[in-house]
Amino acid sequence: MKRLFLLLLVLSTGCSISAQEAKTYTKSDTLRGQQIVDQYLDIINFDRLLIDSMIYIETKIVDRSNPTDTMRVHQWYANGRRSRIEMYQNGQLESGYYCNGLSGFRMFHSGRRAWVDLIQSSYYDYVYPLDPRGALFDWRSKGSEIVYDGETRFNGSDVERIFVTSPSTFDRYYFFEKNTGLLFLTKEEDHIYGDSKKTDNAQRIDWRGWHQFTPIGSCMVPTEESYQYKDQIVLIFRTYKLIPFNKTAFTEDYYKH
Repeated sequence: MKRLFLLLLVLSTGCSISAQEAKTYTKSDTLRGQQIVDQYLDIINFDRLLIDSMIYIETKIVDRSNPTDTMRVHQWYANGRRSRIEMYQNGQLESGYYCNGLSGFRMFHSGRRAWVDLIQSSYYDYVYPLDPRGALFDWRSKGSEIVYDGETRFNGSDVERIFVTSPSTFDRYYFFEKNTGLLFLTKEEDHIYGDSKKTDNAQRIDWRGWHQFTPIGSCMVPTEESYQYKDQIVLIFRTYKLIPFNKTAFTEDYYKH
């Protein structure tokens, strides 16, 4: 599902939707917002495909102003919250994380060039931002609060706007296509829970766009994205494969793939 109009618009002019003034939300706004988000997460949640297989994702992250500065990310997910992530720059492993779902939480330390143990909470702090399903995935356990912020128009189409606050991220507006339920844009505010003083040293992106979703099994998964940070535009391209389950991906420091 290609949204070329969004790709061209975002890359050429940035985001044209402005955030709304603060307002009071009702219980029905909360329920409607949560419903929209949960419906979207059901569309993209590949966990239901992981019965006797695991999913492999290869991601290319490109700085548009410096195309040679490309990072490649390899990710594996299996049932039981098993996961593995390896990030390579210029063919060299720079970051890595894996766990078997219950224990064995490990991280590749780039300075020491070695794998080290992590406590479980630290492991998820590192890997959650790298999950291709995005910041809304598992939003309840992250303590996020979601409300419906109304319907608007974007490039001639009806879209629904959600406002999300979370202890660990900037306050954000999320925009979903009304006819498909798919996310296509986020804008970050300059505060957390309305308090800009907390974010003096944080890194806030200007916008993030989702330009293409591709079916895999009964899911739709994001395959093309971009975001802008300090006038720098970064492009993200993903491919997905369902492959046979291999437990060593989640138990070995060096997994041959």
